[in-house]
Amino acid sequence: LEEFSNNFSVYPNPATDQVTVEGEQSIDNIQIIDINGRIVYSNKSNNNTININTTLWSKGVYVVRVQIANGTFHTKIVKQ
Repeated sequence: LEEFSNNFSVYPNPATDQVTVEGEQSIDNIQIIDINGRIVYSNKSNNNTININTTLWSKGVYVVRVQIANGTFHTKIVKQ
């Protein structure tokens, strides 16, 4: 898995009510996956910034998977 490059940021981390994924390139698809492998959020987009409501998520670690034109990148976030 390729980690996020400097072209993307995810904040705040740890998250409470919302998390923002922001990049220099347009995000084609984004998925948030819980520790059990379930997709808790999925969105096809052509935006550089995506705001995600996390209020209904359980506390824990999640994987953020972002697909752009030239690859797929992953990072982890913590929901408090």
